[in-house]
Parts: sequence; structure tokens; C-alpha cells
Amino acid sequence: MEGIIVSILTSVIGLGVGAVSVIIYSNKKEKGASKKAEEILEKAKKDAEKAKRDSILELKEESHKLKLETDKEIRERKQEINELEDRFGKLSDDLIIYMYEEWFEKLAKSLKIVGVDDNSSCVTLTLNNEM
Repeated sequence: MEGIIVSILTSVIGLGVGAVSVIIYSNKKEKGASKKAEEILEKAKKDAEKAKRDSILELKEESHKLKLETDKEIRERKQEINELEDRFGKLSDDLIIYMYEEWFEKLAKSLKIVGVDDNSSCVTLTLNNEM
């Protein structure tokens, strides 16, 4: 009878140790999965920040390029006005405004501007979605 009690007791202890082992293993696995998820999330955040910085840099570069092109165009237009004034004398303000309006329309088409809203305090440009 003692053998049976020892066997039962050993079985109960074995089951207890097995249950504790399963719980510990499960917790370790859960912590590992949680840590892996945090690492993936952190990497995704870093990648998103890098993509954001790259996009901002690209936009700044494009903006700078457009500003340089516009400044060049303005210098060319001023040179044209100076040449016309040298040939024909002082140009009327209406003629200068007309020249700038024509130049602006040409520039707007080249930059794919689809709308212009002009009020007393600012000018709002609407760009094509492709930009």
C-alpha cells in the first residue's frame, strides 16, 4: 500500500511541477512575443520618422529649385523691361502689369497650377494633385 501512496504522491508532484513548468514557459513565450512586438513597433516608428524627414527634405529641395527658377525668370523679365525702356522710353504701368500677367500665366502652366485665388491680403495657388 505504501508503494501505491508513493506512486500517487509522485504523480501529483509531477503534475504540479509540470503545471508550473507550463505556466513559466507560457509567460516566457508571452514576454518574448511582447518584446518582439515592441521591437517591430519601434522599428516602424523609426522608419516612419526617416520617411518623413526624407519627404520634408525632398519638398525643401524642390521648393528651393522652384524659387531659384522663379528668381531667374524675374531677373529675365526685369531685363526685358529695361531693354524695352531703353528702346522705347518709359513703359506704362498697364503695359508692365500686362507683361507680368502673361508671364504669370505661362509660369502657372509650367508649374501645373490649376487655380489662383487673389484677395487683398494674399494669393492662394492650387496645385495639380500630381505634384
